[in-house]
Amino acid sequence: MKLDQDEYDRIKEIVYKKTGLALKGDKRDFVSRRVANRMGSTDIQSVKDYYRYLVFDPEGHELSELINLIVIGETYFFREFELLRLFGEDILPMIVEKKKKAGQKKIKIVSAGCATGEEPYTLAIILKELLEQPDQWEIRIEGIDINRESVNKARKGQYTDHALRDTPYVYRDKYFQKEKDVYAICPEIKDMVSISACNLYDRTQMSRLFGYDVVFCRNVLIYFDRKSAAIVFENLYRSMNPGGYIFSGLSESIGRMTSLFTMERFKKLFVYKK
Repeated sequence: MKLDQDEYDRIKEIVYKKTGLALKGDKRDFVSRRVANRMGSTDIQSVKDYYRYLVFDPEGHELSELINLIVIGETYFFREFELLRLFGEDILPMIVEKKKKAGQKKIKIVSAGCATGEEPYTLAIILKELLEQPDQWEIRIEGIDINRESVNKARKGQYTDHALRDTPYVYRDKYFQKEKDVYAICPEIKDMVSISACNLYDRTQMSRLFGYDVVFCRNVLIYFDRKSAAIVFENLYRSMNPGGYIFSGLSESIGRMTSLFTMERFKKLFVYKK
């Protein structure tokens, strides 16, 4: 089955309206296969009826199932190591110093678009390694993603060797437990992280998130156009503490999407600040 252009445009429109996700380029074949998959699962015979089902599903469960097939994030531990080193060696010490002066010992971080959880668990390892006396800090690392299947995988915390391909062996031995053909995150790291489903574009959902010292929103912009990305960054901005930092991917520029943040350069790298 292949969607005709009108059917494809209608599906694109409802996905964009509900999630801000922009299906860029010609993805008609890609979307057609996924719509056919969901029509088979729901026993709906026509695209017209399936579209009507998407529109009038009050809880949005079917749209969520379709999004699970459209948004497939591929990531791995310690991805873009240069940015992680910038966080650990430059940004984290400044946050710690600021917290100590204020008499606080709480650090709150969110991984926005966390996919299957490699990024938030990586951040937990970094904090465990670099914070002096980490057990004396209240550390909250949250991972959020729109794909509920990815969220469920992240909660399990089990990964193949491929996901650990850039993980230093000292950390692999220290923070992972080999279980047959997978590596499981050790409990002390897993307990530092919470994972939940959330739509970055949805202001109501995002309004429940607040108080972040650092936001990681890396390699997520590819899913949005300029208009929807601006809304996503407005939502993230509201969730951050004053003076908080937000990281994008190495090939991404938040400054091109919004003027809310101030760019700070560290040698060849840069980060944005509220």
